[in-house]
Amino acid sequence: MELSIQNECKFWRQVLDRVINVTLTLATSNLSFRGHRETDLSKNKENLLSMPAGKGTANYLSNTIQNEIITLLANPILEQIILSINRSPFFSVIMDTTQDINSDGNPKTLQINESFIGFVEIVDQSSAGLEESIINCITKNNLNLSKLRGQGYDGAANMSGVYSGVQARLKFKQKLATYIHCASQNLNLVLNDAMNSSTE
Repeated sequence: MELSIQNECKFWRQVLDRVINVTLTLATSNLSFRGHRETDLSKNKENLLSMPAGKGTANYLSNTIQNEIITLLANPILEQIILSINRSPFFSVIMDTTQDINSDGNPKTLQINESFIGFVEIVDQSSAGLEESIINCITKNNLNLSKLRGQGYDGAANMSGVYSGVQARLKFKQKLATYIHCASQNLNLVLNDAMNSSTE
């Protein structure tokens, strides 16, 4: 009986180990976990479900368990990212280049790093609501607002408005937080206008 329990425990540890390894592989490869449909008949199942699982009632593949495993794996990484940001002299809401000057008048050599720290659900899309979401994210992650040097958003008025947009509100709190229109969104606007001007 004891041997049977040990074998069962060993088996489920191996299943959990495999699920964790697949989770890490999907995350580091930037692949989605969930597919379009997750039924047994679907050809487009989620990536995690397409991996073989153990037999039995528990298989550690439910959305709840997936999210819990992702969170457990993400928390130590997030802690390291935040520690790294806090050790840095500056940070940006969307990382962008910035320079500092040495005492001899020459620019310091800076290494720019971009680190994703999570999604934030936006309930209020007004500039005040968006500002509050950004400030809450900065505060929750123990980041120092005085180090903020860059902001990057799209060109919508609530984001880029000179007087009451998010960028103006954050600049009021941190005057050195320069706003730069998101380059990807700028390119998208240019391509969209170019395509719309062509009748073909």
